[in-house]
Amino acid sequence: MGIVIFVILLIAGIFVLRVSHTGRDLQEWVKFYSAGMDHGFRLNEIGLLWKVSKYADLEVPSALFWSIPTLDKSLAFILQKSKGEGRENDEEIQRFLTHLYSYRTKVEMNQGRYKKGITSSRDMVKDQRLRVVLKGKGVFASQVMMNTPRALIISVPLMPGDELTGIKWKDQKINIFFRRRNDASYFFETLVFDMGMNHGIPTLAVAHTDDLIRAQKRKSVRVPCSFYAQLYIKRITPGVLDDPCKVEMDAGMKCHIEDISENGALIRIGGKGVEGMTVKIQFTIQDIVIVMTGVIRGVEYKEENNQSLLHFECSSLTSRMRNAILTYVYNILPVEEKEILDAIRLSEEDNPDEEGQEFNPDGGESPAASSPEAEENNTAETMEPVI
Repeated sequence: MGIVIFVILLIAGIFVLRVSHTGRDLQEWVKFYSAGMDHGFRLNEIGLLWKVSKYADLEVPSALFWSIPTLDKSLAFILQKSKGEGRENDEEIQRFLTHLYSYRTKVEMNQGRYKKGITSSRDMVKDQRLRVVLKGKGVFASQVMMNTPRALIISVPLMPGDELTGIKWKDQKINIFFRRRNDASYFFETLVFDMGMNHGIPTLAVAHTDDLIRAQKRKSVRVPCSFYAQLYIKRITPGVLDDPCKVEMDAGMKCHIEDISENGALIRIGGKGVEGMTVKIQFTIQDIVIVMTGVIRGVEYKEENNQSLLHFECSSLTSRMRNAILTYVYNILPVEEKEILDAIRLSEEDNPDEEGQEFNPDGGESPAASSPEAEENNTAETMEPVI
């Protein structure tokens, strides 16, 4: 008799759970959890996305496991709601956004366009920049001129400053390094078996290989941008503590940021940059001051306009600043804010002479901007040099 009563109560309890709000939530959670496990997600990731689905009130919560648009919609909702509540700077909100952006980056980097690499030099494209190492002689700059079934045709490697070396390259074994955009760095060893000319440029013909070594997969998404910024050279004094994310009040060297990610940037400056320098860059996104400190990992100097492109790797960034950068990178701002930013960007493009004034290294109004006929010359060439 007791067993019968227990079974009846158990069935009644299950029925109540099924028709109650709590029961429906439990069923929904079980289905969501099962879908997450089927897609290969860890328990902590499933818990994070469940919280997102509830916060954003999604009709199909499981879409978060595979849909970048759903993730972007959820992030936009969270940003808009927290701003409306005046909580956009709360530590809890920022911590939540940090976790969610980290997950969003993981989903983005798992897309085919990021994961797919190459295995053969036959897949290299024209104009790919190369670094060539000849043992005992140094590192040289080159690029792909042509890719034929018989050989990879590259420009004769040059030393920094485009200096010709006089090296007899034929029959030399060389190592070639390069980075594919939105992919990774590659390396291979090959043999120079001929020399020639291509449209008046001296070239080398090097043997193809199907054994490219792929390394350093990109861990963050980088997008083009146009931010004017201040650059500071950091001189580290032993024994003196310095906050790398501290906002600088004094003016720095003027520069232009041309692409951005949470881990670095491409910076254009006037003059010749120096590889290995520790620098700080400071600029604004969405009225949020961004301070990034790190190291210049590479320099591309253009003598014809006396400008350098600095490949900057960031080592210090606060969560609030990182989330602001990622908001820009993933372009998930509410529509009204996008329209404001677009208006600002277009107005700046309509008035390039005003930007030229900002880059006058002598201070005050740019001389080029003072005359209409000089307007076209008022460009970033007047940026302050680093050295």
